[in-house]
Amino acid sequence: PGPSAGPYYAKMEDGSTLTYYWYRFVDQPAIIQANLPDNIRVALQTRVELIHSNWSHTDEYMAAPAIGDIATLDPNGIVTPPAGLEIGYVPIVSKQEESQSKVRVFVMAGQSNMEGFGTIVDAENDPGSLVDVIANDVDGNWSEIGGVDNWNSLDDVFIYFANDGDTIKTNVTVGQGNDPNLIGAELMFAHRMDAYYEDPVLIIKTAWGGKNLAVDFRPPSSGGETGEYYTAMIQTIQEVTQNLGSEFTDLSTSDFEISGFAWFQGWNDGGDDAYLNEYEEVPEFLYGDYDSIGGLDGLSGNPGYDSNFHGIVNLSGAVGNRNWIIENDIPIVSMHGDLDDVVPYDDDLITLFGLNMAVDGSFIIHETMIELGNYSALHTYQNQGHSPYSNMNFETEFSSSFLYELV
Repeated sequence: PGPSAGPYYAKMEDGSTLTYYWYRFVDQPAIIQANLPDNIRVALQTRVELIHSNWSHTDEYMAAPAIGDIATLDPNGIVTPPAGLEIGYVPIVSKQEESQSKVRVFVMAGQSNMEGFGTIVDAENDPGSLVDVIANDVDGNWSEIGGVDNWNSLDDVFIYFANDGDTIKTNVTVGQGNDPNLIGAELMFAHRMDAYYEDPVLIIKTAWGGKNLAVDFRPPSSGGETGEYYTAMIQTIQEVTQNLGSEFTDLSTSDFEISGFAWFQGWNDGGDDAYLNEYEEVPEFLYGDYDSIGGLDGLSGNPGYDSNFHGIVNLSGAVGNRNWIIENDIPIVSMHGDLDDVVPYDDDLITLFGLNMAVDGSFIIHETMIELGNYSALHTYQNQGHSPYSNMNFETEFSSSFLYELV
Protein backbone atom coordinates (compact mmCIF):
# COMPACT_ATOMS: atom_id res chain seq x y z
CA PRO A 1 0.00 0.00 0.00
CA GLY A 2 1.05 3.55 -0.70
CA PRO A 3 -0.39 6.84 -1.89
CA SER A 4 -2.97 6.74 -4.67
CA ALA A 5 -2.22 10.27 -5.91
CA GLY A 6 0.25 13.07 -5.28
CA PRO A 7 2.24 14.98 -4.42
CA TYR A 8 -0.02 18.01 -4.02
CA TYR A 9 0.77 21.34 -2.37
CA ALA A 10 -1.20 23.80 -0.26
CA LYS A 11 0.05 27.31 0.55
CA MET A 12 -1.01 28.13 4.11
CA GLU A 13 -1.80 31.51 5.60
CA ASP A 14 1.18 31.29 7.97
CA GLY A 15 3.56 31.38 5.01
CA SER A 16 4.28 27.65 4.94
CA THR A 17 3.63 25.09 2.21
CA LEU A 18 2.19 21.64 2.88
CA THR A 19 3.08 18.65 0.72
CA TYR A 20 0.38 15.98 0.83
CA TYR A 21 -0.74 12.76 -0.87
CA TRP A 22 -4.09 11.05 -1.21
CA TYR A 23 -4.32 7.63 0.44
CA ARG A 24 -7.04 5.04 0.66
CA PHE A 25 -8.06 5.49 4.30
CA VAL A 26 -6.77 2.16 5.60
CA ASP A 27 -3.58 2.48 3.53
CA GLN A 28 -2.37 5.66 5.22
CA PRO A 29 0.88 5.19 7.19
CA ALA A 30 -0.69 5.49 10.66
CA ILE A 31 -3.21 2.72 9.96
CA ILE A 32 -0.57 0.52 8.38
CA GLN A 33 1.62 0.95 11.47
CA ALA A 34 -1.32 -0.10 13.67
CA ASN A 35 -1.10 -3.57 12.06
CA LEU A 36 -4.87 -4.14 12.29
CA PRO A 37 -6.44 -7.51 11.41
CA ASP A 38 -7.91 -7.69 7.90
CA ASN A 39 -11.52 -7.87 9.13
CA ILE A 40 -11.04 -4.67 11.15
CA ARG A 41 -9.42 -2.94 8.16
CA VAL A 42 -12.38 -3.88 5.93
CA ALA A 43 -14.92 -2.68 8.51
CA LEU A 44 -13.00 0.57 9.03
CA GLN A 45 -12.77 1.30 5.30
CA THR A 46 -16.49 0.53 4.86
CA ARG A 47 -17.41 2.90 7.68
CA VAL A 48 -15.27 5.71 6.23
CA GLU A 49 -16.85 5.27 2.80
CA LEU A 50 -20.32 5.48 4.36
CA ILE A 51 -19.34 8.74 6.09
CA HIS A 52 -17.91 10.20 2.90
CA SER A 53 -21.04 9.20 0.96
CA ASN A 54 -23.53 10.69 3.39
CA TRP A 55 -21.86 13.48 5.34
CA SER A 56 -21.04 16.96 4.10
CA HIS A 57 -18.43 19.31 5.57
CA THR A 58 -21.03 22.09 5.38
CA ASP A 59 -23.49 20.34 7.72
CA GLU A 60 -23.54 20.74 11.50
CA TYR A 61 -23.23 17.57 13.59
CA MET A 62 -22.75 19.03 17.08
CA ALA A 63 -24.34 21.99 18.81
CA ALA A 64 -22.22 25.09 19.23
CA PRO A 65 -20.56 25.32 22.67
CA ALA A 66 -22.37 27.32 25.33
CA ILE A 67 -19.12 28.98 26.41
CA GLY A 68 -15.87 29.78 24.68
CA ASP A 69 -15.19 30.03 20.96
CA ILE A 70 -14.97 27.38 18.26
CA ALA A 71 -11.45 26.89 16.99
CA THR A 72 -10.78 28.07 13.46
CA LEU A 73 -8.91 26.30 10.68
CA ASP A 74 -6.76 27.68 7.93
CA PRO A 75 -9.18 27.46 4.96
CA ASN A 76 -6.28 26.59 2.66
CA GLY A 77 -5.98 23.30 4.52
CA ILE A 78 -9.41 22.22 3.27
CA VAL A 79 -8.67 20.51 -0.04
CA THR A 80 -10.71 18.85 -2.79
CA PRO A 81 -9.99 15.24 -3.68
CA PRO A 82 -8.98 14.34 -7.23
CA ALA A 83 -11.62 12.83 -9.49
CA GLY A 84 -12.33 9.24 -8.50
CA LEU A 85 -10.96 9.64 -4.97
CA GLU A 86 -13.92 11.42 -3.41
CA ILE A 87 -15.06 8.45 -1.31
CA GLY A 88 -12.78 6.43 0.94
CA TYR A 89 -9.62 8.50 0.43
CA VAL A 90 -7.97 11.10 2.65
CA PRO A 91 -5.15 13.66 2.28
CA ILE A 92 -2.06 12.93 4.35
CA VAL A 93 0.57 15.61 4.90
CA SER A 94 4.14 14.43 4.45
CA LYS A 95 6.00 17.72 4.84
CA GLN A 96 5.55 21.33 5.97
CA GLU A 97 8.17 23.91 5.03
CA GLU A 98 8.60 27.62 4.55
CA SER A 99 7.13 28.66 1.22
CA GLN A 100 9.59 29.65 -1.44
CA SER A 101 9.28 33.18 -2.74
CA LYS A 102 7.47 33.62 -6.04
CA VAL A 103 6.27 36.58 -8.06
CA ARG A 104 2.57 37.23 -7.49
CA VAL A 105 1.23 38.22 -10.91
CA PHE A 106 -2.01 40.17 -11.22
CA VAL A 107 -3.52 40.89 -14.63
CA MET A 108 -5.50 44.12 -14.85
CA ALA A 109 -7.40 44.22 -18.12
CA GLY A 110 -10.15 46.22 -19.76
CA GLN A 111 -10.65 49.43 -21.67
CA SER A 112 -9.96 53.11 -20.99
CA ASN A 113 -11.00 53.09 -17.35
CA MET A 114 -8.39 50.39 -16.73
CA GLU A 115 -5.79 52.35 -18.69
CA GLY A 116 -6.28 55.02 -16.03
CA PHE A 117 -7.76 58.49 -16.40
CA GLY A 118 -7.54 59.81 -12.84
CA THR A 119 -6.01 63.28 -13.11
CA ILE A 120 -2.91 64.03 -11.03
CA VAL A 121 -2.59 67.79 -11.70
CA ASP A 122 -5.62 69.65 -13.03
CA ALA A 123 -4.68 72.67 -15.14
CA GLU A 124 -7.76 74.56 -13.95
CA ASN A 125 -7.41 73.46 -10.31
CA ASP A 126 -10.80 71.74 -10.36
CA PRO A 127 -11.51 69.56 -7.30
CA GLY A 128 -11.03 65.80 -7.53
CA SER A 129 -7.48 65.62 -8.87
CA LEU A 130 -4.87 63.64 -6.94
CA VAL A 131 -3.03 66.83 -6.01
CA ASP A 132 -6.30 68.25 -4.66
CA VAL A 133 -6.91 65.08 -2.64
CA ILE A 134 -3.41 65.24 -1.15
CA ALA A 135 -3.79 68.93 -0.31
CA ASN A 136 -6.99 68.21 1.63
CA ASP A 137 -5.81 65.00 3.28
CA VAL A 138 -5.78 66.29 6.84
CA ASP A 139 -5.93 62.77 8.31
CA GLY A 140 -2.98 61.45 6.31
CA ASN A 141 -4.99 58.73 4.58
CA TRP A 142 -2.96 59.16 1.40
CA SER A 143 0.46 59.62 2.99
CA GLU A 144 1.68 56.22 1.77
CA ILE A 145 1.86 57.41 -1.85
CA GLY A 146 4.09 60.36 -0.95
CA GLY A 147 3.65 64.01 -1.83
CA VAL A 148 3.48 66.23 -4.88
CA ASP A 149 6.73 66.00 -6.88
CA ASN A 150 7.99 63.45 -4.34
CA TRP A 151 5.84 60.39 -5.00
CA ASN A 152 6.81 57.12 -3.34
CA SER A 153 7.93 54.18 -5.47
CA LEU A 154 7.19 50.64 -4.26
CA ASP A 155 10.34 48.52 -4.01
CA ASP A 156 8.59 45.15 -4.34
CA VAL A 157 5.68 45.92 -6.68
CA PHE A 158 6.29 46.24 -10.40
CA ILE A 159 4.13 47.09 -13.39
CA TYR A 160 4.20 46.20 -17.06
CA PHE A 161 1.93 48.34 -19.24
CA ALA A 162 2.37 48.45 -23.02
CA ASN A 163 0.64 51.80 -23.40
CA ASP A 164 0.34 52.34 -27.17
CA GLY A 165 3.96 51.38 -27.67
CA ASP A 166 5.25 53.51 -24.79
CA THR A 167 5.88 50.55 -22.53
CA ILE A 168 6.09 51.07 -18.78
CA LYS A 169 8.05 48.36 -16.95
CA THR A 170 9.28 49.56 -13.59
CA ASN A 171 8.29 49.91 -9.95
CA VAL A 172 4.76 51.15 -9.26
CA THR A 173 4.43 54.85 -8.52
CA VAL A 174 2.17 57.78 -9.41
CA GLY A 175 1.77 58.59 -13.12
CA GLN A 176 1.32 55.17 -14.74
CA GLY A 177 -2.13 55.72 -16.20
CA ASN A 178 -2.90 56.56 -19.82
CA ASP A 179 -0.28 59.32 -19.70
CA PRO A 180 2.19 60.59 -17.07
CA ASN A 181 -0.39 63.00 -15.62
CA LEU A 182 -2.90 60.20 -14.98
CA ILE A 183 -3.33 57.32 -12.55
CA GLY A 184 -5.40 54.15 -12.76
CA ALA A 185 -6.62 51.35 -10.53
CA GLU A 186 -3.08 49.99 -10.38
CA LEU A 187 -1.84 52.60 -7.89
CA MET A 188 -3.79 51.83 -4.72
CA PHE A 189 -4.23 48.18 -5.69
CA ALA A 190 -0.42 47.94 -5.71
CA HIS A 191 -0.18 49.50 -2.25
CA ARG A 192 -2.72 47.05 -0.84
CA MET A 193 -0.94 44.05 -2.37
CA ASP A 194 2.42 45.32 -1.14
CA ALA A 195 1.04 45.42 2.39
CA TYR A 196 -0.48 41.94 2.08
CA TYR A 197 2.30 39.92 0.42
CA GLU A 198 5.88 39.35 1.45
CA ASP A 199 6.52 38.06 -2.08
CA PRO A 200 7.24 40.49 -4.94
CA VAL A 201 4.17 41.54 -6.95
CA LEU A 202 3.89 42.21 -10.67
CA ILE A 203 0.92 43.94 -12.27
CA ILE A 204 0.49 43.29 -15.99
CA LYS A 205 -1.88 45.92 -17.34
CA THR A 206 -3.46 45.07 -20.70
CA ALA A 207 -5.96 47.80 -21.49
CA TRP A 208 -7.08 49.58 -24.63
CA GLY A 209 -9.74 52.29 -24.78
CA GLY A 210 -12.98 52.00 -26.71
CA LYS A 211 -13.09 48.20 -26.94
CA ASN A 212 -15.93 45.79 -26.29
CA LEU A 213 -16.30 42.25 -25.00
CA ALA A 214 -18.56 41.04 -27.80
CA VAL A 215 -15.94 41.46 -30.54
CA ASP A 216 -12.62 42.98 -29.43
CA PHE A 217 -12.07 40.92 -26.25
CA ARG A 218 -14.20 37.96 -27.29
CA PRO A 219 -12.82 34.78 -25.64
CA PRO A 220 -12.62 31.44 -27.50
CA SER A 221 -15.16 29.89 -25.13
CA SER A 222 -17.86 32.22 -26.54
CA GLY A 223 -17.55 30.78 -30.05
CA GLY A 224 -17.13 32.80 -33.20
CA GLU A 225 -13.94 34.68 -33.98
CA THR A 226 -11.62 35.21 -31.02
CA GLY A 227 -11.16 38.92 -30.35
CA GLU A 228 -7.99 40.65 -31.49
CA TYR A 229 -7.47 42.24 -28.08
CA TYR A 230 -8.18 39.02 -26.20
CA THR A 231 -5.34 37.47 -28.21
CA ALA A 232 -3.10 40.48 -27.55
CA MET A 233 -3.84 40.25 -23.83
CA ILE A 234 -2.89 36.56 -23.66
CA GLN A 235 0.25 37.11 -25.72
CA THR A 236 1.37 39.96 -23.47
CA ILE A 237 0.87 37.89 -20.32
CA GLN A 238 2.80 34.97 -21.79
CA GLU A 239 5.67 37.08 -23.09
CA VAL A 240 6.13 38.92 -19.80
CA THR A 241 5.84 35.93 -17.48
CA GLN A 242 8.17 33.80 -19.62
CA ASN A 243 10.83 36.52 -19.57
CA LEU A 244 10.65 37.83 -16.02
CA GLY A 245 14.39 37.73 -15.51
CA SER A 246 15.15 39.96 -18.50
CA GLU A 247 12.09 42.21 -18.24
CA PHE A 248 12.54 42.90 -14.51
CA THR A 249 16.13 42.41 -13.44
CA ASP A 250 15.40 43.54 -9.86
CA LEU A 251 13.15 40.54 -9.24
CA SER A 252 14.79 37.99 -6.96
CA THR A 253 13.06 35.02 -8.59
CA SER A 254 11.52 34.07 -11.93
CA ASP A 255 9.06 31.62 -10.38
CA PHE A 256 5.58 33.11 -10.58
CA GLU A 257 1.93 32.48 -9.88
CA ILE A 258 -1.08 34.13 -11.54
CA SER A 259 -2.65 35.32 -8.28
CA GLY A 260 -5.50 37.41 -9.63
CA PHE A 261 -7.32 38.85 -12.62
CA ALA A 262 -9.24 42.13 -12.58
CA TRP A 263 -11.49 43.27 -15.40
CA PHE A 264 -12.61 46.89 -15.73
CA GLN A 265 -15.15 47.31 -18.54
CA GLY A 266 -17.11 50.40 -19.53
CA TRP A 267 -20.08 51.08 -21.75
CA ASN A 268 -18.91 49.88 -25.17
CA ASP A 269 -21.05 46.72 -25.08
CA GLY A 270 -24.06 48.87 -24.17
CA GLY A 271 -24.20 50.65 -27.50
CA ASP A 272 -25.56 47.73 -29.47
CA ASP A 273 -28.60 45.60 -28.55
CA ALA A 274 -27.01 42.60 -30.25
CA TYR A 275 -24.08 42.80 -27.84
CA LEU A 276 -26.32 43.17 -24.80
CA ASN A 277 -28.52 40.21 -25.68
CA GLU A 278 -25.94 37.75 -26.95
CA TYR A 279 -25.99 34.54 -24.89
CA GLU A 280 -22.64 33.42 -26.29
CA GLU A 281 -20.93 36.46 -24.76
CA VAL A 282 -21.43 34.97 -21.30
CA PRO A 283 -18.29 33.04 -20.23
CA GLU A 284 -18.84 29.30 -20.52
CA PHE A 285 -18.05 28.60 -16.88
CA LEU A 286 -20.98 30.85 -15.87
CA TYR A 287 -23.60 29.07 -18.00
CA GLY A 288 -24.97 27.03 -15.09
CA ASP A 289 -25.40 30.05 -12.82
CA TYR A 290 -26.62 32.17 -15.74
CA ASP A 291 -29.38 29.70 -16.64
CA SER A 292 -30.35 29.13 -13.01
CA ILE A 293 -31.17 32.83 -12.51
CA GLY A 294 -33.28 33.08 -15.65
CA GLY A 295 -30.74 34.23 -18.22
CA LEU A 296 -30.78 37.82 -19.40
CA ASP A 297 -34.26 38.51 -18.03
CA GLY A 298 -33.71 36.89 -14.65
CA LEU A 299 -36.35 35.29 -12.44
CA SER A 300 -37.52 38.37 -10.52
CA GLY A 301 -40.55 40.48 -11.42
CA ASN A 302 -43.90 39.30 -12.74
CA PRO A 303 -44.16 36.36 -15.17
CA GLY A 304 -45.29 37.50 -18.59
CA TYR A 305 -43.69 40.95 -18.33
CA ASP A 306 -40.44 41.75 -20.07
CA SER A 307 -37.40 43.08 -18.22
CA ASN A 308 -37.12 46.45 -19.98
CA PHE A 309 -36.99 49.38 -17.57
CA HIS A 310 -40.20 51.40 -17.28
CA GLY A 311 -39.10 53.74 -14.51
CA ILE A 312 -36.46 54.41 -11.87
CA VAL A 313 -36.98 54.81 -8.14
CA ASN A 314 -34.10 56.90 -6.80
CA LEU A 315 -33.48 56.99 -3.04
CA SER A 316 -30.70 59.46 -2.19
CA GLY A 317 -28.88 58.73 -5.44
CA ALA A 318 -26.92 60.67 -8.05
CA VAL A 319 -25.58 60.44 -11.61
CA GLY A 320 -22.05 61.15 -12.72
CA ASN A 321 -23.18 63.92 -15.06
CA ARG A 322 -26.55 65.54 -15.76
CA ASN A 323 -25.73 65.37 -19.49
CA TRP A 324 -26.24 61.62 -19.34
CA ILE A 325 -29.98 62.34 -19.16
CA ILE A 326 -31.54 62.69 -22.61
CA GLU A 327 -34.89 63.63 -24.15
CA ASN A 328 -37.56 60.95 -23.75
CA ASP A 329 -35.52 59.27 -21.03
CA ILE A 330 -37.32 56.81 -18.79
CA PRO A 331 -39.24 58.36 -15.87
CA ILE A 332 -37.53 58.91 -12.51
CA VAL A 333 -39.09 59.37 -9.09
CA SER A 334 -36.58 60.68 -6.53
CA MET A 335 -36.51 61.10 -2.76
CA HIS A 336 -33.57 62.82 -1.09
CA GLY A 337 -32.59 64.77 2.02
CA ASP A 338 -31.35 68.30 1.26
CA LEU A 339 -28.58 68.05 3.90
CA ASP A 340 -27.16 64.74 2.62
CA ASP A 341 -23.40 64.71 3.30
CA VAL A 342 -22.81 61.30 1.67
CA VAL A 343 -24.45 61.69 -1.74
CA PRO A 344 -25.12 65.35 -2.59
CA TYR A 345 -28.68 66.57 -3.05
CA ASP A 346 -27.57 69.02 -5.77
CA ASP A 347 -24.16 69.17 -7.49
CA ASP A 348 -21.20 68.51 -5.24
CA LEU A 349 -18.39 66.05 -4.55
CA ILE A 350 -18.67 62.42 -3.50
CA THR A 351 -15.78 60.34 -2.17
CA LEU A 352 -15.45 57.13 -4.19
CA PHE A 353 -12.46 54.75 -3.92
CA GLY A 354 -10.66 57.49 -1.98
CA LEU A 355 -11.10 60.11 -4.69
CA ASN A 356 -13.40 63.13 -4.69
CA MET A 357 -15.66 63.01 -7.74
CA ALA A 358 -18.23 65.55 -8.91
CA VAL A 359 -21.76 64.15 -9.27
CA ASP A 360 -25.28 65.48 -9.78
CA GLY A 361 -27.81 64.55 -7.11
CA SER A 362 -31.58 64.16 -7.09
CA PHE A 363 -32.36 67.88 -7.31
CA ILE A 364 -30.24 68.28 -10.47
CA ILE A 365 -31.63 65.04 -11.90
CA HIS A 366 -35.20 66.29 -11.42
CA GLU A 367 -34.44 69.76 -12.83
CA THR A 368 -32.79 68.26 -15.92
CA MET A 369 -35.63 65.81 -16.50
CA ILE A 370 -38.23 68.62 -16.37
CA GLU A 371 -36.16 70.86 -18.67
CA LEU A 372 -36.08 68.05 -21.24
CA GLY A 373 -39.82 67.46 -20.94
CA ASN A 374 -39.39 64.09 -19.27
CA TYR A 375 -41.61 62.54 -16.62
CA SER A 376 -40.10 63.18 -13.16
CA ALA A 377 -41.06 63.72 -9.53
CA LEU A 378 -38.99 64.73 -6.50
CA HIS A 379 -39.73 64.67 -2.78
CA THR A 380 -37.28 66.66 -0.65
CA TYR A 381 -36.78 65.76 3.02
CA GLN A 382 -36.16 69.19 4.50
CA ASN A 383 -33.16 69.44 6.83
CA GLN A 384 -32.52 65.69 6.53
CA GLY A 385 -29.36 63.73 5.72
CA HIS A 386 -28.58 60.60 3.70
CA SER A 387 -31.04 58.18 5.33
CA PRO A 388 -34.25 60.02 6.19
CA TYR A 389 -36.36 56.89 5.67
CA SER A 390 -38.19 55.27 8.58
CA ASN A 391 -40.75 52.54 7.83
CA MET A 392 -40.76 53.19 4.07
CA ASN A 393 -44.54 53.59 4.03
CA PHE A 394 -44.37 57.11 2.58
CA GLU A 395 -41.67 56.14 0.08
CA THR A 396 -43.71 53.17 -1.13
CA GLU A 397 -46.84 55.29 -1.60
CA PHE A 398 -45.00 58.21 -3.26
CA SER A 399 -43.16 56.02 -5.77
CA SER A 400 -46.17 53.76 -6.41
CA SER A 401 -48.42 56.70 -7.21
CA PHE A 402 -45.86 58.07 -9.65
CA LEU A 403 -45.11 54.78 -11.40
CA TYR A 404 -48.58 53.22 -11.37
CA GLU A 405 -49.52 54.30 -14.89
CA LEU A 406 -46.13 53.22 -16.24
CA VAL A 407 -45.97 49.65 -15.02
